[in-house]
Amino acid sequence: MDSKPLSLRLPSETRSWLQRFSRGRATLSSMAARLLEEARRRTLFPGISFTDTPNGRRAIIEGSNTLVATVWQYQQTSHADAIALTDHFRWSLQQSIAAISYANAFPDEVSADAADLPSLALPTHPLNPSSPAHPDSDPDPAPSIRISHPFSSLIEAAKDARLHAHAPYSRFKVGAALLGKGWKLFKGCNVENLSYGLTICAERNAIFQAIASGVSQFEAIAIVADTRHPISPCGACRQVMAEFGNFRILSATLSGEVFESTVDALLPRSRTGILDLD
Repeated sequence: MDSKPLSLRLPSETRSWLQRFSRGRATLSSMAARLLEEARRRTLFPGISFTDTPNGRRAIIEGSNTLVATVWQYQQTSHADAIALTDHFRWSLQQSIAAISYANAFPDEVSADAADLPSLALPTHPLNPSSPAHPDSDPDPAPSIRISHPFSSLIEAAKDARLHAHAPYSRFKVGAALLGKGWKLFKGCNVENLSYGLTICAERNAIFQAIASGVSQFEAIAIVADTRHPISPCGACRQVMAEFGNFRILSATLSGEVFESTVDALLPRSRTGILDLD
């Protein structure tokens, strides 16, 4: 990493704290630089923190004592995505996404940290596709640490739902997979009708099934179609999504391209002015 000198004036109390914190392991300037870099990374990757270990400072999942290297090591063996990691480690989806994002951003650091850990022999997690991706499927295999898309199993579920689409008129099949609170999964596909106005999109199909099952809080929805680039939900689907909060939207192609967004990003100000009668 390139570096340039920077002069800082520190209050005496801060300087004394920094001396105690370094415990003679490093110079004040190097320790200050380290803490500034950690602060930068915590800003870039919310959910990541740092702690002292016998082998030095290490990245951990905030709110736990679990090293990012431990999460990566488990993922390399089990091929788990964010959903499966959340289920295994019993923490929030955001913590799993933070671990994946950090590991992908700093592969050399995390793989070196993992070398200090005992090896794991774990079975493939049942929430994930039965066969992991082949190494040559990644166009840039250089960082071998790279973890698959955080919602790969959700996207796979949407691909499966697409196979059941009823689209005899447009021949345009779409599948959706909705992840509700408590990791409940609901699939939907587009169902066309000779009277086009009666057609329902895959996204709304999945949402209505969730509501009928008593689930109205959602983590994410994946949408898959056989198109050159990821499709975007129609206006009707966006408005229905907005009824149930701001959650992640992942639109993917069969070839693997994924576009990520949120309900609020695709439909800003969805409630502004509506029923505002006061």
